[in-house]
Amino acid sequence: MEPAWSPNGKKIAAVFPDPASGGRLEIYTVNANGTGRVRVTTGTATTSPAWSPGGTQIACVRGSQIGVVSLGSGRVKQVTRPLHGLAFVDTPAW
Repeated sequence: MEPAWSPNGKKIAAVFPDPASGGRLEIYTVNANGTGRVRVTTGTATTSPAWSPGGTQIACVRGSQIGVVSLGSGRVKQVTRPLHGLAFVDTPAW
């Protein structure tokens, strides 16, 4: 779900249910030919991937917050406060 092409066109970030967590939505990257799927996020339902211009980070929605995950370290930095009272947070963009 929600596929997003990397800036260089070699990878796609997409949302898949994580079977190990009972189906919680997580962001994975996959090569453009469909091989090499790698989970990028873990622990909190994460959706709406948007690549940074340099292709080293992915902005995403985690619960009611927007975060940025570093593809090198896997760390997620929260960039907004929880947006209480909103039914959803839309797709972030760089």
